[in-house]
Amino acid sequence: MPLPAPFHATPSRFLRANLLALACLAVLAGTAGAAEPEAEAAAGADAEEAARTGAPPAETALPTVIVTAQKRRTAQQDTPLAVSTVGADAIERGRVETIKELMGEVPGLVAPGSISNMQTLFIRGIGTSNVGFYPAVAVYVDDIYRPRPFGIGTFSLPDIERIEVLRGPQGTLYGQNSSAGALKFVSRDPDGTRTGTVSLGVGNDGYRQASAYFAGPLGEGPLSAGLALASRRTDGYTHNAHLDRQVDATRLDQARLKLRFDGGGPTTATLSLDYGRDRSDNALYVPVGYPGADERTTFAGIDTRLGRTDKGAALHVEHVIDPHLTLRSITGYRRFSDDPSPWDQDGTPEFAEGWVQNIDQKQFSQELQLGGSYERLFFTLGAVYFREHLLFDRLTVINDRYSELVSDLASESAALYGQAELKLGDAWGLVAGLRASRDEQSFGNQAYRNTADGERVAQDYAVSGLGERWSSLTPKIGVNRRWANGLLGYFNITRGEKIGGYNRAASTAEIAALPVGPEEVTAYELGAKQRAWNGRLETSVAAFYNDFEDYQANVTNPVVNGQYIAGAVVVNAAKAHTWGVEFEGAVRLTPAWDVRASAAYLRTRFDAFENPTGAASTDYTGNELPSAPRWTASLGTTLRLPLAVPGEVLLSANARYVDAQYSDIGNTGMIRIDPQTYVGAGVSYRSADGHWTVSLTSTNLLDRTYPVNLKYRAGVSHQAAYNPPRQTVLGLRYDY
Repeated sequence: MPLPAPFHATPSRFLRANLLALACLAVLAGTAGAAEPEAEAAAGADAEEAARTGAPPAETALPTVIVTAQKRRTAQQDTPLAVSTVGADAIERGRVETIKELMGEVPGLVAPGSISNMQTLFIRGIGTSNVGFYPAVAVYVDDIYRPRPFGIGTFSLPDIERIEVLRGPQGTLYGQNSSAGALKFVSRDPDGTRTGTVSLGVGNDGYRQASAYFAGPLGEGPLSAGLALASRRTDGYTHNAHLDRQVDATRLDQARLKLRFDGGGPTTATLSLDYGRDRSDNALYVPVGYPGADERTTFAGIDTRLGRTDKGAALHVEHVIDPHLTLRSITGYRRFSDDPSPWDQDGTPEFAEGWVQNIDQKQFSQELQLGGSYERLFFTLGAVYFREHLLFDRLTVINDRYSELVSDLASESAALYGQAELKLGDAWGLVAGLRASRDEQSFGNQAYRNTADGERVAQDYAVSGLGERWSSLTPKIGVNRRWANGLLGYFNITRGEKIGGYNRAASTAEIAALPVGPEEVTAYELGAKQRAWNGRLETSVAAFYNDFEDYQANVTNPVVNGQYIAGAVVVNAAKAHTWGVEFEGAVRLTPAWDVRASAAYLRTRFDAFENPTGAASTDYTGNELPSAPRWTASLGTTLRLPLAVPGEVLLSANARYVDAQYSDIGNTGMIRIDPQTYVGAGVSYRSADGHWTVSLTSTNLLDRTYPVNLKYRAGVSHQAAYNPPRQTVLGLRYDY
């Protein structure tokens, strides 16, 4: 059929948690006699590392990684929380172009499903599968919050400096909806230095990539600019035999312009403008068992090419009051629209199940920060305001029955926060923080019956004027200790929260009018980090226990407050916990040979599930949480070959493993995702003058095929979506 026309717009858990806290404090306090003075971490993190570990030759030490996880610049190995980074070199060398490729590479991070351009995220077993609700992993691009998963999964711009992944609740500094953690994209600011890169890439399945970055001063004055451009295309790796075209294709264009004012005085300002255009295919299912269908062949009945635009503006202003105090202002505006966004859910020519949706989203945010840096006290105080308006229109077909849902959601949030670290002598430090937040939502929803071309023939229901308000306090307390041998130990107790909301795209008025309350998490984390062997070895380990209540679960036909609700609905249905251990390490074995590794072990359990339908089959107590593999791990290496030729030849290889995981709260075996292993490798040559680089990179080198998204209804249908096949790309880059 043709594509429809676009629309108009418990005590035991408490005891276990406290025993863990006491044990963590005992571990830290038991080493109190071993303290020695060390240099403090401040803006000169490299100097601090040299003083603390001995100054090694630059070419033999691992580079010091600077992060802004605490909303101030600190060395990653001197930051008392679990944070991982992926730098620009690693992104380019491994050709990391989607968040899914960080899965396994970053311990505890899971990016389920097959939809790279609309990516849900989980950290340590906590996340959100229903994209109608705010996620539990907060995503920031240059400190501007991105509240929706649309468009965050793919990235191509060459000005990305690093990706920071903060693991565990970040409610004090990053607010609501960071109950699992936060993911931060940090792009390069122009600094008046003339620089530039141009790169091209071609590969199999019609892969074509082009990107450029230019930066430098604008004349002789205080202004400088940076421009990043990127375009990426693939022909797709699945054949739609019904439409006789390749699908799962990528068609992505992105641009970012930054203008920076720096007159040498106390005030600097950076204006950023970005634009993205995505005409990629939405992910498709393969109908399992359908005649002629296989892992790379579907029979989807509609054209699923997306029409998405994404644009934003941000203004960062920083004023140095004195050597100890800095005031910052961060203003952001964004808008994205999907017009249209077609989805085929059955993979058959009949288009028996699917929808076409239009989305229009606008947001505005304003944040003020006061940062203090004294000899023994470091703090950040802030105030933040956020507003969002989301319009949603979806036409759905199920077995030749057409229906339309129209939603209007407005959200508003305001918060005050503060966090400080006080150093007690030369070894001990105390961290305390608190955030007070107030969130408000207003909501309306309308449902219609329609013809195949989208014409409305009757209204099923309409609700409007709904509203909810939530207030919360999310504190953090911690203690840390530093030794002269480069060892840092810490213990943190943090509180996180994911706000509730309304069931957008609800099938009945009862579901639409049912507000969902916030999901709350209390986390205990014990960690240790060390930089040793003259800076050639870095290790980080963290053990955690997350205890959360009012778990937001997606259930069917529940009984809520004594009332039977027909249909699928998100409700606060459970208490649960997750616990685990994570490890990251890097070693420079020789000046030319680096090895990096990571691993995470995770256990999850529903401790109490209210069994909202009253049926024995929906008592999920004891089940594992969805998207929570027990093991994730990675191993990577880079080696500069000692060849007697001008220039440099670099070999790289990596392997990532993600254990089996359930897709749903019922732990249904038919939609359990099997273990996955991915291997990648590359070789590059860089000319002696540093200008030219030629590379050959391969991802999924062993060409493994795994189902990454599954649907199953007993006796009715079975569908699967699969990972991309091997991708080999020949690249050419020029730097000046």
